[in-house]
Amino acid sequence: MDELADWASLWADLLHVDMTLRARRDTPDDGAHLFTRRALWEAAVISDGRTANTGRRQQHLRDLVSAVGPDAEQCHREVMAWRDRHVAHRVDRLRESVEVEAIIDPGERRLKRLNIRVAPALGPEAEGDDLVERFEKHVKALRDRVWEERFPSLEEEILKEQAKKIEGLLSATKPLTPAKSRFAIDINPSGR
Repeated sequence: MDELADWASLWADLLHVDMTLRARRDTPDDGAHLFTRRALWEAAVISDGRTANTGRRQQHLRDLVSAVGPDAEQCHREVMAWRDRHVAHRVDRLRESVEVEAIIDPGERRLKRLNIRVAPALGPEAEGDDLVERFEKHVKALRDRVWEERFPSLEEEILKEQAKKIEGLLSATKPLTPAKSRFAIDINPSGR
């Protein structure tokens, strides 16, 4: 059951990425929404990064990304480069420049003040890249693949395994905790 729970958690992260990218697409690309668009991009990149690394859950998407093909692998590498070199850690000098300018009073021959400009990349569009569109397709393909390839077989395996323990399950089974104050995604893989 842990494996199915891990895949469900991973699928929910992919859903989060998909919905975040959709919200970003629907957010105007203008000065008033600049930080919102940047935050949505960074949230999608960070959430996607969780699907590629193990932590609490032991499942990750590496094998599925490879199975989808070379375009998926390339998209994944590009998104991870954004994550590792700009979103999670500011190390990519091409995606953030910082300049300091001294303002000098030539008459008094003294420094008056400094101007500092921080110019971060806000997303792949700043580089003339179509990564956001490719990322949306990539995430959808992976979500569908998890749903079609992992959920049914794992559910069937668990149902067969647990069928032998029906008496114990009848006395120990309790319903899901009501999601009163928390967001929850209920997944029914087979739709039964």
